[in-house]
Amino acid sequence: MIELKKSDVVILEDLLNQKTVINVVPSDIIKHLPADFSIDSSILNKICASLNSGSHIMLSGSPGTGKTTLAMAISKAATNREAIFTTATSDWTTFDTIGGYLPDLNEPGKLTFEPGIIYQSISDRRWIIVDEINRAPIDKAIGPLFSVLSNNDVSLAYKNTKGERLRIVSGNEYNTDSIIYKVDYWRMITTLNEFDKMSLYEMSYAFLRRFAIIHVPIPKDYLTLINDWFIGFNTTVIETLKAIAGSVMKSEIREIGPAVFKSMAIYMENRKNIDSDDLTHLVEATELYILAQFQGADEQELQKLLNIYLEKLNSRADLIEDLKNQFNSVSGYTMIS
Repeated sequence: MIELKKSDVVILEDLLNQKTVINVVPSDIIKHLPADFSIDSSILNKICASLNSGSHIMLSGSPGTGKTTLAMAISKAATNREAIFTTATSDWTTFDTIGGYLPDLNEPGKLTFEPGIIYQSISDRRWIIVDEINRAPIDKAIGPLFSVLSNNDVSLAYKNTKGERLRIVSGNEYNTDSIIYKVDYWRMITTLNEFDKMSLYEMSYAFLRRFAIIHVPIPKDYLTLINDWFIGFNTTVIETLKAIAGSVMKSEIREIGPAVFKSMAIYMENRKNIDSDDLTHLVEATELYILAQFQGADEQELQKLLNIYLEKLNSRADLIEDLKNQFNSVSGYTMIS
């Protein structure tokens, strides 16, 4: 009788539960999202339709809109498996994505092919999430995988230990020593921070056209979320943050995703363990979480944001002075009080 190790059982259960046909629906994704994650049903409909029709997807949006959390939930809902997760960097090359030769530890003096992370995901038949895709020179780093994303077969510039050239072929057959098959249900999900897209690496239209690009906006129930997260805080805190969210929703200042406010709530809740001045904690949280999102903003936009604080905190001259110094430090401007 063959004795199975615990790790073997986990692998077998994983294979048993894995979906091999993608037919994801919005309710599947919602089950894998946090209870307070807010997203419009129309966005989920686009995501599901894109994936079910065979597309890879790129989730584009402002910081804090939940793109990464959403990407992980999508993969889990669609495949019953955790995706391979990686964050793109400016140092990425084809070695990181496809692979390359490294010294063979078992046979000194020989080289062996070491798979890159995307090659590995295709080989393992696991989806891959590439976070912050525009942080890498992706056109250069992804190389021949361009063709793979369009379901074309490619021969790589590497050989296995038998001297056979490695290939990636579209199909649902078993992998061999020289061929890995990109199965029909394999997908790549990427995220794109819209604030950074002009200052980081550009992506060619040839790359972008291989994705359904789905914008993840700020939620429609933004103000309700703030009410829920800041229950028990000073009324002025809630009014200030709702005024900022309202300004975001009117496009008067740049988009700030709800995750930023949630981080502020968690910080301020823990800060209460030291002292009980909610307004001071608000100013601290502003420096830690909000102002970081306004790097590179022009003077007019920053002044609009500062004006909200000036109006709401007009009884606390000490905090207003602290805020002005914070804004001046971030912007390099002399803010008007």
